[in-house]
Amino acid sequence: TASTDQAILDCYYRPIEGIIKLDVTYRAGRSREASKRKNYIYAGGDRGSYRWEDENFDGVRDPDEFIPDEHGAYYLYEETLEDYRPVNIVSAYGRLGIDIPAAVLEKITGTGIKIRTETTFDINEKSTASASDIFLLNLSQFRKKGKTTSGDARFQEDVTVPISDGTGSIRLRFFHFDSYNAEYVTGAESRGEEEMSLRLRLPVREKSDAEFTVRHALLNRSMENRQSGDYSVRSISGDTGLSFYPTYKTKLGMNIGGGFDRDKLSAIQARYFSAKPSATYRFSGRGRIETSYTVTSVKLNNFGGGKRLPYTIAQGRKEGNNHDISVVCDYRLSHNMNIIATYTGRKFGGKDFENFARAQVRALF
Repeated sequence: TASTDQAILDCYYRPIEGIIKLDVTYRAGRSREASKRKNYIYAGGDRGSYRWEDENFDGVRDPDEFIPDEHGAYYLYEETLEDYRPVNIVSAYGRLGIDIPAAVLEKITGTGIKIRTETTFDINEKSTASASDIFLLNLSQFRKKGKTTSGDARFQEDVTVPISDGTGSIRLRFFHFDSYNAEYVTGAESRGEEEMSLRLRLPVREKSDAEFTVRHALLNRSMENRQSGDYSVRSISGDTGLSFYPTYKTKLGMNIGGGFDRDKLSAIQARYFSAKPSATYRFSGRGRIETSYTVTSVKLNNFGGGKRLPYTIAQGRKEGNNHDISVVCDYRLSHNMNIIATYTGRKFGGKDFENFARAQVRALF
C-alpha cells in the first residue's frame, strides 16, 4: 500500500471591514503510486454508476465509452497493479474576495456602483519530477508527459454588480479547467473546459423574478492511445427562467433555453431547445417536495458514416425529443427521523422510457 507524508500551510485573512477576504491552503508531500486498470462490472439496471453507450457502433465495450450515470448498470472497479513508484504531491487552493464600496468607485468613475469580485484557484499535482519543480509551483513543469501521474488546475473569476437597488445583479464569469491523468495502463487522458458567461437577475414583480444567462464554452478530451475518444466541442447556449411565488410555501418556475454545439474534430453539429416547468412546496419547516419536467429537442447535422457522437454534445441528450422527470420529497417524520423519496423518469431520443424510484428513512439516536 502507499503511504503519504505531507506538510500543510493554511492562511486565512478577513478584516472587520469585510472589504477583502482571503483563504489560502498549501499542501506538499511525497507518496508511492501504482498504475491502475479500469474494469467495468455489470451490476444491473439502476445499481451502477456508469452506463455504456456504443458510440462507434462496433459492439465493443471500450473503456472510454462508459459515461457517468447515477442510474447506470455498470460499476467501476479500479484494479491497482504492483508497479509502485515514488511521486511528489502538491495541492494549492486560494480564494480572494474583494467588495469594492460604492463610495470608492464614485470617486474614481463618478458612478456609485458597488462591485464584488471573487477569484478562486485550485491546483493539484502528482509527479515523478523533482521536488523543486513541484513544491515551488513551477507551472511550466506541470502535466508533463512521462512525469505527471495525475494533475488538474482550476481557475474561476466572478465579477458581480448589484442593480435595481440590490434586488438584482449582473454576474460575469470566466472559468478554466485542465486535467491530465496517466494513472491507467490504457494511456494518458487530457481534459479541458473553458467557460465565459453572463447572468442577469431581475425582480419582475413583488412575487416573481427572472434570470437570463448566455454562455460560451469549450470542452475537449484527448486520449493518448485511442483517438476515437477525442473531441473538441464548442458550445454557445442561453436560457431564460421565470420564478413565481404565489405563497411563501410555494414556488413555480419556467425555464426555456437552447444552444448550438459543434465538434471541431468530427464536424458534427447539434441544435437543441428545451422547456422546463417546475414546482416546489415547503411543509412549514418539516421538509419540501420539488418536481420538474424537461423536454429537450435535439437535431444533429453531419452525423453518420461511422462517426462518433461526443456525449458532451447537446448536454448529453440524443437526437429527437428527450424527456426528463424529477420528483424529490424530503419530509421530517419526527424530531429524529425523516424520509427521502425520489423518482426519476427519462427518455433519450428514440429509446424507451426509463423509470427509477428510491426511498430512504433516516433515524438519529
